[in-house]
Amino acid sequence: MVYESVEVEYLFDDEIKEYAAKKMIHILDEFLLKSGMFNEHKSIRPISFLMNLYKKDKNLEGLLDLKKLIERHELLIVLYQERLLKVYKNLKR
Repeated sequence: MVYESVEVEYLFDDEIKEYAAKKMIHILDEFLLKSGMFNEHKSIRPISFLMNLYKKDKNLEGLLDLKKLIERHELLIVLYQERLLKVYKNLKR
């Protein structure tokens, strides 16, 4: 079965976007990343969004939660580990 992605842009508060991104990450973590469906992707928008939001808000706890998720999946390690460590080090200064 092949799924097509659909992108729709709406103006929402960051709180709503954060909630939606966390829900999408849960689905990615539990079902999709294990299937290998995302192996050709260069980035995953919910993770990129949360990383940027946590960087802007200087939320080290949120970054640590993302780090735990990234360490569970080889694809995410390749895509995000280096960037996450840079952001984390900059915020700890």
